[in-house]
Amino acid sequence: MGFCDWFDKQDKTIKIVLLIPFWGWIFSFLYRLDKFISNRDIASLIGWILALVIGFIVSLVDLITIATENKIMFLVSGGENFGINGTVDSFSETNNEKNEDKKENE
Repeated sequence: MGFCDWFDKQDKTIKIVLLIPFWGWIFSFLYRLDKFISNRDIASLIGWILALVIGFIVSLVDLITIATENKIMFLVSGGENFGINGTVDSFSETNNEKNEDKKENE
């Protein structure tokens, strides 16, 4: 989609203005949606859902990470994901393998 590329190329000041609460949740939502569509990773999917449900809080976290690190890091691919990494496809494959192992052991 290119939204992430456009957003990442902006100056730090513009990123902070775009992530100000009340409209910042829209940019947080769009950023994670673009990351999920391009990478199909679990962290971006969870971040996208959280940005949809509790967007105000997610945009505040994004605002803080932009101010300190100059990039969005919370629940996006390549960010601080609390151990949630990998693609959606690999996650479902891993779960299928675990279920098959359980059935074989029974």
